[in-house]
Amino acid sequence: LDPKLERFRPPKRSTPYVPKNRRELEGVLNRSSETIINDQQKYIVAALLRLDKIRVKDLMIPKSKMALLKEEDKLSMFTLDRLSKSGENIFPVLNKEGQVLGVVHQEDIDIAHVSEDDNISPYLDTKLYFARPDYTVDQILSVFLRTGQGYVLVIDEKMHFVGSVTLARFFSMIFDVVSDDFCEDSDIWAVANRKL
Repeated sequence: LDPKLERFRPPKRSTPYVPKNRRELEGVLNRSSETIINDQQKYIVAALLRLDKIRVKDLMIPKSKMALLKEEDKLSMFTLDRLSKSGENIFPVLNKEGQVLGVVHQEDIDIAHVSEDDNISPYLDTKLYFARPDYTVDQILSVFLRTGQGYVLVIDEKMHFVGSVTLARFFSMIFDVVSDDFCEDSDIWAVANRKL
């Protein structure tokens, strides 16, 4: 090419940088400007990159941190107070061998009509769904979708209860979802007129 025409030559296209592995991709993600991708979006992308490594044992609330009931427990004021203070809504009921007989839902207990001598058996929900601690994210999400339930009990290979995982906890831990304090989802007027 004539040197006088060199200035008319189109510029060489540079090859875009392509990360070679997950670590390099996460580095690019972290260095990206807030105008391109915000911190919440970065967290979600990073979480998606790690999904194959996460197991139910990483997401579950372990048995040691849960409010549990025994099959012989009575719904005394002491028991009700303990359950209320736990901040949970679902209470697994265990037999002497550590196996789950069912769960008691806090909303099913009408405190005004509970007697100190009431057994928990009338409140026992025996429709249960289970997962193991080694389930993958895909497997536990499939359980939630198949069952339509918001919680799953986690058991080991000997059928002993080891914890539970809720759909809300699943999403908050995986995607760092900020909880929405709107709680009028059953009020059609409130939903239709909600300011977003």
